[in-house]
Amino acid sequence: LQDEDVFHCVITNEIFRDYDEFCQRIILCNSMVWTCEYTGKTGLTYLEALESEKQVQELLKELSTELRVAVLFLASKTHRNSLTEMVDDLYSFMRDRFFIGENVNASFANNKWKESHILQVIAPSEKQLKDSQKNG
Repeated sequence: LQDEDVFHCVITNEIFRDYDEFCQRIILCNSMVWTCEYTGKTGLTYLEALESEKQVQELLKELSTELRVAVLFLASKTHRNSLTEMVDDLYSFMRDRFFIGENVNASFANNKWKESHILQVIAPSEKQLKDSQKNG
């Protein structure tokens, strides 16, 4: 068996004894049939899907556990072609919102900041929405 020819697929780090199976694997890996596990983005090659998943994992490391759930849910609802566009959408949606379980720094009195925990999210009233639009 030492003289047996084998074929190494660098993309998946698999070894094949059969050249046709090796070629089939290369074709499959380069086909745009893969999906990012986290964002649900489709039409990716194997390497693109792996890279998308790796980028999301890096972003998630920086988030608290409470925000991870919100980010992953919202990311699954976006239909963007690039991770950058999706991140921009998420940022635009999340920047002015608070999420249950989120830890924040808040100033309640005397301009003293305290670490706080969001227990409930209360939607603004119609008047508050109108006032905020006036103030930009």
